[in-house]
Amino acid sequence: MSTQDDPETDDAGPIARRPPVMERILLGAEHAFAKLGLRDARVDDILVAADVSRRTFYKRYAGKDEVAEALLVRSVETLIRAVMERAARTASPREQIEAAVDVYLDLFREHGRLARDLFVESQRPGSPLAPTRAKAVERVVSFIVDDVARRSGTKLDPLRVTHLLLGLEGLVLSEMLRGDFSAKQAERIKAAVLPLFEDTLLAKRG
Repeated sequence: MSTQDDPETDDAGPIARRPPVMERILLGAEHAFAKLGLRDARVDDILVAADVSRRTFYKRYAGKDEVAEALLVRSVETLIRAVMERAARTASPREQIEAAVDVYLDLFREHGRLARDLFVESQRPGSPLAPTRAKAVERVVSFIVDDVARRSGTKLDPLRVTHLLLGLEGLVLSEMLRGDFSAKQAERIKAAVLPLFEDTLLAKRG
């Protein structure tokens, strides 16, 4: 572990070769949480993985929960950015819905145990991550509703979109709690939920 208080001023090499200290802490936390699990990983595990001192860590974060929240926020931002980028390449509301489903599944496939633990913890009553997760769902739902309305004039019910997204998330987490989440499992979930998404969100209102 680095003995320096601030890696920006250490002599381990040119600063340009080393990520900023907060990024190093987040990367170290990702590694520790993915390897040991969110509940079992300790601040000391993060310090070792990030190669920062305890003083440097606590100058930026109050503890493990605050780092976990920062990782969840970053996951949410990545999710929303990916939805926006894929939506920009779609030509219809149906394609938009499929893109959103793909992004959700990709997030869990690519980040595995870390994504599972963050999202499971964020659903626990009283969890400090719960407000962040609630805002994330609201932002994704708002984006889908607004973009579909802009593209096609179709007015989606935000409550229906929320219900479907939470159902999709629940299916994925259920699979992940049994073990690895494979591409085959992701495709099975997509095949099962996509028609429901389409029928519910794109049905003609009489």
